[in-house]
Amino acid sequence: MTMQTKLGLSQQQNNQNEDQVQIGIATTNDEKEAIYKFRYQVYIEEMGKPLESADHSNGKIYDPVDDWSILIYAQINSIIIGTSRLTIAKAVDFPVLLQKIFSMDKFESLYPQARLSLATKLAIKAEYRGSQVLYSISSKAYEVWRKHNVQYTFGGCNPYLIPLYEQLGFQRFAANFTDPGYGMLTPLVLIIEGVDHFRAVRSPFYRIARRWANDPIPSIKFLDAFPSVQSFINTQLITKEALWDTVTLILGNSPLRGIHLLNGLTREESSILLHLGAIFPCAPGDQIYGHGEKGSEIYILLSGVLRAERSAHTRTMRPGDFFGSGAPSIPCLVSETVTAVSDANILVISWQALERFSQKHPSAAAQVIKTMADLLNITASSDTVSLEELS
Repeated sequence: MTMQTKLGLSQQQNNQNEDQVQIGIATTNDEKEAIYKFRYQVYIEEMGKPLESADHSNGKIYDPVDDWSILIYAQINSIIIGTSRLTIAKAVDFPVLLQKIFSMDKFESLYPQARLSLATKLAIKAEYRGSQVLYSISSKAYEVWRKHNVQYTFGGCNPYLIPLYEQLGFQRFAANFTDPGYGMLTPLVLIIEGVDHFRAVRSPFYRIARRWANDPIPSIKFLDAFPSVQSFINTQLITKEALWDTVTLILGNSPLRGIHLLNGLTREESSILLHLGAIFPCAPGDQIYGHGEKGSEIYILLSGVLRAERSAHTRTMRPGDFFGSGAPSIPCLVSETVTAVSDANILVISWQALERFSQKHPSAAAQVIKTMADLLNITASSDTVSLEELS
């Protein structure tokens, strides 16, 4: 579920190839086996995720849920370039742990006849991430949900992907959870008939949703049942200026003075950069990422306390400190485990977002990378230390 690599094709080549993309639903064993093998290529061979469902001897990723799910795929010239899995059922049919994570029984009580869906196993070939392939797969999924009378669809994403999912129309509503092999995930829900929300976030689903009659009740009941949803800062609804004010409030200081990563940047450059990220909360014990995982994101601590452990070394992070892999563009192995000691708020910026920032603000982006590299190099050679000591 990551979109970490720049497109390897030229824009012209990409446009030509996208014209040839075919979207389908797997019905034969051969189609399903091709999807299982494609997952392995993306999750294991490329991303190096330690997934329990990986069948290394046969080079595929499969689990029993596949047998009662709908498998969507995108292909070019019979070669799969993307896939997603939709599992549609009543709450009681899902594993108990998932029922609890997503409060499925509560959603079902809101809408007694509700059919629920779980969207998982999204994988897209590296050179097509950032293209229209994701939206083509998502559009097909939306049509499936409507045809099966689904009211609520659930999913989870790593924090750096929050802007992508919120642009689609998903909403955050619950506490983080950990999925072995995928790391810490943020629970998400898509209200299938939520056209007003789709319009507000400029979701690509809005145009499709208008083809159907849409009941506002599922959206209204969702907001009534989950008032905490208002505490999540939707990346698609907050302005650059409002986010600056929010960060200032959470941080208790001006971002220019309180965030080390912004050293050397103007307020305008800093506000543009921060607006590309997403703020997410953590609870004590949440592991933001762990040693041996792959990552290429920047995390800025806005409130609370984090502990970072590397071999025999431990450091404490406080508001204004930042952490990450320190490897621009290319996902690399994380060398430390970062865990929340207290309730915390963190802003995460993906490297794709930083790349977009660099296109319009190359000098500022270069300064950010230099600042990050300098401080992370110092931290890597330090014993128990807070980055506050380095500023």
